[in-house]
Amino acid sequence: MQHSKTMKPRKRKIEMFDIVNYSVLSLFSLAIIIPFIFIINQSVMRNEDILTYGYTLIPKSISFSAYHYLLVENSAMLRAFLVSVGVTGFGTFLNVLVTSMFAYGLSKKNLPYRNFFTILLFITMLFNGGLIPKYLLISSIGLKDTYLALILPGLMSAWNTLILRNFFSAIPDSLIESAHLDGANEYKIFSSIILPLSKAALATIGLFYAVAHWNNWFNAAIFITDKNKWPMQLLLKEMLDAIHVAASSGAVDSIANTLPTESVKAAAIIITTFPIVMVYPFVQKYFVKGVMIGSVKG
Repeated sequence: MQHSKTMKPRKRKIEMFDIVNYSVLSLFSLAIIIPFIFIINQSVMRNEDILTYGYTLIPKSISFSAYHYLLVENSAMLRAFLVSVGVTGFGTFLNVLVTSMFAYGLSKKNLPYRNFFTILLFITMLFNGGLIPKYLLISSIGLKDTYLALILPGLMSAWNTLILRNFFSAIPDSLIESAHLDGANEYKIFSSIILPLSKAALATIGLFYAVAHWNNWFNAAIFITDKNKWPMQLLLKEMLDAIHVAASSGAVDSIANTLPTESVKAAAIIITTFPIVMVYPFVQKYFVKGVMIGSVKG
């Protein structure tokens, strides 16, 4: 019969809302992308061309002297980069492990004093002990000038814990009860059932922790006095501060041929941004799902 033939889907009419929506999103995208293009171009231009032409969409010259200075001539940069990678990797692993364990405990409705522990966790979101007590605590327990001083103070985020708790609470109780009937203990349930089912949420908070570790220079400036243990972010900050001081005093003129000041600043931004930008595509499929899934159930 003629009616049994598959009908072609009708094309959706483009409405004014679609035009406005796409236009606004395109403008926002350009506002984000164009500054990156400017910085990338500035990082590969000669210093004199930067001072002459300023920011350009097309580089007036090509020179990798800034990257050569930061990554080759500066021997401390590679060591600082490895420190940042180590602190970010190990710190993120501990963050996700401790946060997920605490959140799993809070998600158990039969946990004794569950509300008490939740209130304690929530209080930390409202009140902070301050920098001086934090410094005295880190120094008194012997963590000053160690890598643990960059990891332990932020070992668990209250906000991320609440996100994971809500996610774990949404897992059906029948699944956990059936595992108990099969003889599995809480450790087995947590490692073999809860964590595999929570990849989206774990990837989301893992990305949050990793970005926070990678961009953190303040804790290193406070707790690390040995420059050989500085992460890359603090080393770049001190380097750029030194360039700024030299430029302000006029001393930069005597080293203009060996120190590409403006291009160094741009190259430093690219170096600190590039690793996180490269990591994001691998967790993006989990991030889109996990960023909202923890808010389904309170």
